[in-house]
Amino acid sequence: MSNPPSRTLMMRTGAFFVVAALFSSMATAGVGVWTTNGPPGALESPIIADPQRPGTLYAGQSYLISAGPYKSTDDGVTWALAGYLRNPKPLATAPPSTVYVSDYACGEAVCSGDVWVSPDGGATWTVLYQPTGFFPSFQMVVDPATTTTLYLGQNTTASNSLSKSTDAGATWTRVDSGLGLDSAVISTMIGTKMSGTLYVATHGLFKTVDAGATWVQLNNAPSGIAALAVDPTNPSIIYAGTANGVFKSVDGGATFALTSAGLTSTSASSFAINPLQPTNVFVGTGGGVFQSADGGATWRSLNNGLTDLNVNTLAIDSTGGFLHAGTSTGVFDYQIALSTCTADSHTLCLNRGRFSVTATFQQTPEGPSSPATAVPLTADTGYFWFFDSTNVEMVVKVLTGCSVNNEYWVFAGGLTDVGVQMTVTDTVTGASKMYSNTFGTPFQPVQDSSAFPCP
Repeated sequence: MSNPPSRTLMMRTGAFFVVAALFSSMATAGVGVWTTNGPPGALESPIIADPQRPGTLYAGQSYLISAGPYKSTDDGVTWALAGYLRNPKPLATAPPSTVYVSDYACGEAVCSGDVWVSPDGGATWTVLYQPTGFFPSFQMVVDPATTTTLYLGQNTTASNSLSKSTDAGATWTRVDSGLGLDSAVISTMIGTKMSGTLYVATHGLFKTVDAGATWVQLNNAPSGIAALAVDPTNPSIIYAGTANGVFKSVDGGATFALTSAGLTSTSASSFAINPLQPTNVFVGTGGGVFQSADGGATWRSLNNGLTDLNVNTLAIDSTGGFLHAGTSTGVFDYQIALSTCTADSHTLCLNRGRFSVTATFQQTPEGPSSPATAVPLTADTGYFWFFDSTNVEMVVKVLTGCSVNNEYWVFAGGLTDVGVQMTVTDTVTGASKMYSNTFGTPFQPVQDSSAFPCP
């Protein structure tokens, strides 16, 4: 495949970050209810969540507005303009801050489109790929091990193709031999966390385990696949969405079984899988969002507050804390109950309630331990007092450092020299860590930047 013509036009988006209005009613999604805060004009556009940066989302724009994409860094509470493309649709992200979008618009006689890349989270943009043919539609997969390796599915009126780049898009090679793309378009494409393993739905479902060198058709797959998802912890578990419901494979696509009990709308269009609890699966349909807590065996409606049931895409935060739905009228956000942490007079529930923090103190070296009293300050921070409510003894916070070193961080500082033992528990995994201060010594600051692994 010849390399596409290149264009090095830099989008002047820096100014937009300075003057961009934040479109939001500043309503934070409550647990178990959908809310929407924009962005304006994000009609039927895909949304993607950055797996390396919790809370970071990208959404496209309607061509009627001719601006975008939009970016949120707080799980959809606020949105800011991150470019000025014509009709952008987010495709994928790659660490540390690379974003890929497709963009097309129609002139007086023809429609044309490109793939654009931003290396800095939407501050600047350049053209990465220009196709041949009109009315282009794209899908992209980034290799999980080598993020400069890209797979790009292209559907146009002139050419349907699947191409691969090993140099971050500088050059491309066709890898679709055996897919029959001359007569069939790509319905959907996904990659697994195993480098080189992809699934592509065209007129059938195909699989490669050697980065596109060879393909095998999975003859037992359902027909008319419109959505695919793979378990992030087990590449043999695949979910396929069709007009007739959800199908599941537990053997890498060799066999599939219908698993739609409880689905009142079978037109599955998109999936999201909780990275913390992979049996917790969500599917978007023409009748709203449905959730399965048992890996697809049963489903229940998840539409409280969702005023537009025509769901086109789903995306989930890398911490498993928020689900996002792209609909025909905009983006909706839903906070997922992550843990069983219950805050009380002796317990702090920090970092969206995922981490339980308790503390005890000793007034004498041999004396008994007494529970400290907990007082929350913010979603991530709280303090404890020992003897008097007006006397703060210890402050603690639990932060998400997943985008930096793939760890959660615990920081604490004390204004005391009594004996202290603080316990921090990840209520999702059950893991705990203890931090102690010996009686008679000044409290030593806790600066643990590798306390618990993400996600």
